[in-house]
Amino acid sequence: MRREKRRIFVALCGAIFAAIFLHSIGATRFLERAVGRGLFFISEKAYRITEKSPADTLQTELKTAREEDDVTAITLNLLERENKDLREQLNFFVRHSYKHIGADIIGKSTEPFRQVLIVNRGANDTIHEGQAVVVKNGILLGKIIRVEEERSFVQLVSDYQSIIGAALVGGEHTIGIVEGGSGLSLRMGFIPQDQIINIGDTIVTSGLDTSIPRGLLIGKVAAVEKEPYEPFQRAIITPLAGVSSASVVSIILEQ
Repeated sequence: MRREKRRIFVALCGAIFAAIFLHSIGATRFLERAVGRGLFFISEKAYRITEKSPADTLQTELKTAREEDDVTAITLNLLERENKDLREQLNFFVRHSYKHIGADIIGKSTEPFRQVLIVNRGANDTIHEGQAVVVKNGILLGKIIRVEEERSFVQLVSDYQSIIGAALVGGEHTIGIVEGGSGLSLRMGFIPQDQIINIGDTIVTSGLDTSIPRGLLIGKVAAVEKEPYEPFQRAIITPLAGVSSASVVSIILEQ
């Protein structure tokens, strides 16, 4: 066993001395260059895998910048739209002597099948049930149905429990009842057969509910359903208030 180890040791020493000798006379120069080029190629590939090239870094930075620009543009667009809504609400209240208070939409009720929003005004702000909630230039969004100290719940006109007395714009009397629960549209019933109502007519609140002022905009007539043998005619109303675009509202406190 010892002899075998000694032979291996002698062979290794001989190989080392031979390599040193061949290197000293330049005989291994070609092999050393080949090995060096191979190691350089491997290290370069490894570096490219683990490190991004300047072009890749530039592309990443440009992508990040574009994403930041997109976020900035969206934010500015939202602010511009919110400012436009606020200006329209202000102009509406300049024309009407309603005592009101502004509010932000902070959430949506989780009750199934309900169309109810939550705003950041409550009993501490003299809010009470039944008050009208409007957006833009006097468009009725809904009414307050529940009040807590610092927040309130707004039943939208599209909610299936919503019932509002309605009239034609410029009209003097209630001509029907607008009800929600029809998806994106509203239904207006109990319209007398002798009442002339046309597609495109504007429907407003009639003041039948004393908490909701007369003349608030509800929507436009999209279709009329009239059967001669029925005592009343009906209409499909397209609401003017877009809930998805609303972020700030006004609550009418007193007329």
